[in-house]
Amino acid sequence: MAITSFLIIMASCRLPIVTALEAPDLTIEGFVMPYWSPILYIYPNPDTGFFYIINITVANQGTSDAGHFNVSLTVHLEGEIMPEYGRKRTVEDLQQGANETYAFDFAPQDYGNYTLTITADSDNEIVELDETNNVRITWVIGTIRGDTDGDGYVGSADAAKLNGDYGMRFPFPPYPTTDIDWDGYIGSADAGIFNGNYGKTAS
Repeated sequence: MAITSFLIIMASCRLPIVTALEAPDLTIEGFVMPYWSPILYIYPNPDTGFFYIINITVANQGTSDAGHFNVSLTVHLEGEIMPEYGRKRTVEDLQQGANETYAFDFAPQDYGNYTLTITADSDNEIVELDETNNVRITWVIGTIRGDTDGDGYVGSADAAKLNGDYGMRFPFPPYPTTDIDWDGYIGSADAGIFNGNYGKTAS
């Protein structure tokens, strides 16, 4: 019987190694407005120097640190961009897993519906894991002081809210709209402003 020898050659097979992309992932984690509700009072005299503070928290959810980038506030009133209200903050470094809060001033001077857009890395300086989660949008109503419910009229419904909250204190924003002067206390100063505007409309 003939014995046949077989030579078996084993080919080396190497699977590709997949490594996760290391990059930052910037997102708007927090957006704290001055009031609990989407209502901002318009102050009649812009020379008073009064402005609201909007606190924006930016987070890096990625797998590496983020270098220099900008965070921007863009404002539209009734659909029209208002460049005078735009603001920009520069972030020099945001480590992986960290977050930072930045204050933006906002002093609207016209009644109407505002759209506020906050964008992390607004100039596209950072290559990110996800480029679709950089934007946060909110809407506010600019109205007359004392219009606590935002319906454009200072009347009995607003008076009921003010009376219900009278005497209450709040250590920090956001405040209820019954705190008309935005000082953390609902008292005689708020009542004075309210009485002066009673029966008026936001127009």
